[in-house]
Amino acid sequence: MIKETNNVKVHIESFDPEIDDNSKVLILGTMPSKESLNKGEYYANPRNQFWPIISSVLGINPELPYPERRTLLIKSGIALWDVLASCERPDSSDSKITNEVANNFKELFEDYKSIRYVFFNGTNAAGFFKKHVAIELPFPSGIILPSTSPAHTITLEKKVAAWSIIKDCIACPKCGSDMVVPIIYGMPNHEAFEEETRGEIRLGGCCVGPDDPAFACNSCDHEWGTLENCKWLG
Repeated sequence: MIKETNNVKVHIESFDPEIDDNSKVLILGTMPSKESLNKGEYYANPRNQFWPIISSVLGINPELPYPERRTLLIKSGIALWDVLASCERPDSSDSKITNEVANNFKELFEDYKSIRYVFFNGTNAAGFFKKHVAIELPFPSGIILPSTSPAHTITLEKKVAAWSIIKDCIACPKCGSDMVVPIIYGMPNHEAFEEETRGEIRLGGCCVGPDDPAFACNSCDHEWGTLENCKWLG
């Protein structure tokens, strides 16, 4: 919802999450743009590169009507939401946000226990989450991806390369199974052993090197991927 006044900060509210009980990946923006709020669609600004990036990573046609794109994204195991529930802002610039209130993530994670990975669409989303949300994300969640906003001016190719990690989280590149789990390194505790027994993670040993895999398939035992160059929520 948006109440717009020229060049004056107005109160705006974000959308409900696009999510279902099979969502494994949660992508968090900051707050929808004016175009998105007016259309009732995530990433509706035609200059925002979110849907072209998703097209490159997952093969979802960015020209499809929004309801079809939304359905295909959710079927892929990916959910969308924003860090902020409401704020005041005169335009679509994150830097001008004030009086922000965060969404209820404790309730979300309790309702959707299938979520394993949380990614931030840019440093602003990560910064507001760190400032307002008192929840420690389980490893390997909390990866900050390059913002899809047109204000973030690195090349589309570099953004696609960084965002490709999402595909690693949802499907095995060898057999195509969605039974993908993170490989956890370091000294495991009792809870980690229980998670491995339930097939929720795979323990990778006490030490990790730059070439050690980040993901494993519970269907074919293939291991792949790396988190070496990822930027994390500090």
